Amino acid sequence: MTENVPEKKKKEVVIEQGKTGKNCPIRFDFDGEKLEKIIVKNGFSGQEALERVFGTSDVELVEEIINRSTNAIGDHSQEQKQNALTQYLADCQPRNATEAKLYSQAHVLFSQGMRFIGYARDENMMCQQEYYLKNGFKFLRLHHETLQTLDRLRRKEQRIVVQHVTVNDGGQAAILTKIDGGGG
Repeated sequence: MTENVPEKKKKEVVIEQGKTGKNCPIRFDFDGEKLEKIIVKNGFSGQEALERVFGTSDVELVEEIINRSTNAIGDHSQEQKQNALTQYLADCQPRNATEAKLYSQAHVLFSQGMRFIGYARDENMMCQQEYYLKNGFKFLRLHHETLQTLDRLRRKEQRIVVQHVTVNDGGQAAILTKIDGGGG
């Protein structure tokens, strides 16, 4: 018995020429979380602009990246967060959707880290300051690790760690580590 699975329709969005950010070829108009319109700078097609900023021309994937990233950031209007993310991605120029997601993650982690450090400044109680600083620094460390991952991804670097553990009589262990930083 074969099942008829309906073919998934591509999301249709209005694409028009118009004014965008200074160095960004694209701007979005949302109705809540629903992408309504894509405005592209003169001289760009919608597909070219999406691929330059998000590394993909799949509108649904772009919408997911924008919504998930901007929902994770607080303190600003949705439009400000969308424009900041889009400008950041335009500056980074991801080569594919995976890079776009990692750059979006880095953007969110940096925003949250700086936000928590700002909260620490406003607190009077030492324990609250410590809480916000500690968590802000965790966000920033994760931001740094995400950028390192992106750097390795772009350079196609692979890192292999091989550990050999030997336990001798008397319960003492010798751990030998070899790190091979080969490309590939």
